Amino acid sequence: MMKIKELDYPAAKQFVFRSLTAKNQCSFELRKKLKERGASAEIIEAVMADCIRLGLLDDQQWLKEFVRSQGAKGIGPFAIQQKLMAKGIDSATAKWAVQQGNSTEIQRESIQKLLNTRYRHLSIENLKDRHKIAQTLQRRGYSFDLIREYLDK
Repeated sequence: MMKIKELDYPAAKQFVFRSLTAKNQCSFELRKKLKERGASAEIIEAVMADCIRLGLLDDQQWLKEFVRSQGAKGIGPFAIQQKLMAKGIDSATAKWAVQQGNSTEIQRESIQKLLNTRYRHLSIENLKDRHKIAQTLQRRGYSFDLIREYLDK
């Protein structure tokens, strides 16, 4: 079995800086990546503290941006919450972030946009099409109540 060489502070810091340059990430993702690369807990915390102090890492801002970008892609609140939890964000924080950044009005706009673009060829009057639209919107993470609101129009 191959032993992973422990990452020292400068190498860990350089890795995090390169990672943040490539894409904005939350501290949990970066901690996980550093741990996988063999950094000790002390080094991980020191690097995270430096990034926060330098303003390179802001989990609250990352959460807002993640929820906004996912919502803009037509992904519903339940699916966004599941994605956040898959990234290691605790359930309460994920739920809070989705509630803050994905209002019912934004969800309505996203559903309307999907109905006007992707599903414009389907008829809401046709039972088979209604069922297909409802299933797809549920898989995207929208609540059944909100879906029903649009299908009953």
